[in-house]
Amino acid sequence: CNYRAIALRQHGSDVAMKTTRKPHLKLLGIFTLVLALTGCSSMLFYPEQGVPFTPDKARLQYQDVNLTASDGTRLHGWWLPAKEGVPVKGTVLHLHGNGGNLSWHLGGVWWLPEQGYQVLMLDYRGYGESQGEPSLPAVYQDVQAAFDWLNTAPQVQGKPLVVLGQSIGGALAVHYLSEHPQERSRLKALVLDSVPASYRSVARNSLSKSWLTWPLKTPLSWLIPEADSAVNAL
Repeated sequence: CNYRAIALRQHGSDVAMKTTRKPHLKLLGIFTLVLALTGCSSMLFYPEQGVPFTPDKARLQYQDVNLTASDGTRLHGWWLPAKEGVPVKGTVLHLHGNGGNLSWHLGGVWWLPEQGYQVLMLDYRGYGESQGEPSLPAVYQDVQAAFDWLNTAPQVQGKPLVVLGQSIGGALAVHYLSEHPQERSRLKALVLDSVPASYRSVARNSLSKSWLTWPLKTPLSWLIPEADSAVNAL
């Protein structure tokens, strides 16, 4: 038996394994650095730009709404009036989840106009036709811009106001309303659908989907600020 040949093959295999590992470790290090420098928003928000689908395709009346956040970021939304001939029961502010944009989430509210509810759908910064990049805490300014618009829109005054928050939109709503009791007092109801209790849990779920980040999903999730999470605002 040629022990020297076996030893050389084993040594070559070890070298190959080490060589293979190095690029992976380097990529992981770069990924971690990028997350730290970007404030980890990429673990929470997954925006899609552009609006491939509009409400008229679903036979709904709508109007484009242009808003401006307090930092000057221009935002886009849709106003869905109640179905013609149906008495208006109230207004719903819809805050969608962290993926896609408002065109992806029309399915969550399309039935409301027929029931007499007018709806304001908001795209956060970086989503759809809204400018900027989504991040915490800047995105709370977008929620404020929506409330500012509702506070002055004549078709809203004197009617019950409801906030519908889905997924991360519900988490944003809970924290925002905990910090703005004057807006909370105006609400007839707050409806929460599939809301994550913790922003860190959202990050861990996102990181667990890749073999590259799965081993570090817990330590990397600690880069996410936890104070704003819904569980701390209730």
